[in-house]
Amino acid sequence: MAQPEVTSMLDNAKAHWQDAEVDVLLHHLIQNRAAGGDGGNFTMPTFNSAAAAINDNDVIQTIGPPKMGKMVKTKWTLLKKIFNQIEIYRNVSVFHWDNVRGAGIKGTAAASVWDTYVDPKSRAAMRPFCNKGWALLQSWLPPISFSLILVYYVVTAPYCAIIRLTTFHICITS
Repeated sequence: MAQPEVTSMLDNAKAHWQDAEVDVLLHHLIQNRAAGGDGGNFTMPTFNSAAAAINDNDVIQTIGPPKMGKMVKTKWTLLKKIFNQIEIYRNVSVFHWDNVRGAGIKGTAAASVWDTYVDPKSRAAMRPFCNKGWALLQSWLPPISFSLILVYYVVTAPYCAIIRLTTFHICITS
């Protein structure tokens, strides 16, 4: 029986990310932020070079297969999604957020509202932040910018709502 090729095994392997690997990834993307443009949409050569930076780091003890460009792109997409969801949540005036306790959900009524809020698949990335913050929120973005699109409703009359689409361009510098 023929053995599967190593490359096909790596293509299906799942990446396991450690904090040190995410730090190297973000540091690399910050150094190459010009390649991401205003939207933080990096190209595969940038993701491949980030994977090489992670794999070449002698300090990191990688778990699982070596990181590949596709894995790095997936991780970056997830980080952007988490950031966007937290920013949307933070900008809803009635919701609490802090970087230590996250949403700070206490009590059954608040838990019920939280469960309803995170129920849709589109908000699933928020689930871990019920009572804990996201350490990367303050540290991962500084010089990286991207657009955050908010859809919100403005009630203008008892039975009428206007949907507004607003784009915020975020660029935080140290």
